[in-house]
Amino acid sequence: MPPLRRVLLNRAWLFALSYALFAYAFHSYGNATGLYVRYWWFQLAAHYVSASAVALLVARVGLDVGLRGRSLVGFVAFFGAAAALGWEFVEYLGLFENLHFWGIEDAAVDLLADAAGIGTVIALLRTRIKPVLDPDEEATLGSVVETSE
Repeated sequence: MPPLRRVLLNRAWLFALSYALFAYAFHSYGNATGLYVRYWWFQLAAHYVSASAVALLVARVGLDVGLRGRSLVGFVAFFGAAAALGWEFVEYLGLFENLHFWGIEDAAVDLLADAAGIGTVIALLRTRIKPVLDPDEEATLGSVVETSE
């Protein structure tokens, strides 16, 4: 694991932490304004956003400890799913006063939204945002390749 100073100055960590902060603000705004009750789909969007934020943070940790390829995908899938199941368990137990367990059907749909968020991060890891998550790849992007003649 890198020193805290490197983590705080690293663009990839700042992106992951900023997205996690956005997910928290999304939940808080929805809770404060009653969007969860008013719109049935808001909870699905919130689960998608939060699960993708957790998966992004888990991916960042995995990359920092040296995981790549299938190991990284498994790491993100396992810990993302564990976080999603853990959250549903917290809702079931009613550990927070603003959380409500609406039944097993709701929990299953929430887990599907979580799986979509985790799956999106895994898909992007393998294609588009790998350079953002892996600073070692940044050097190769846009670099001019010099050839000796």
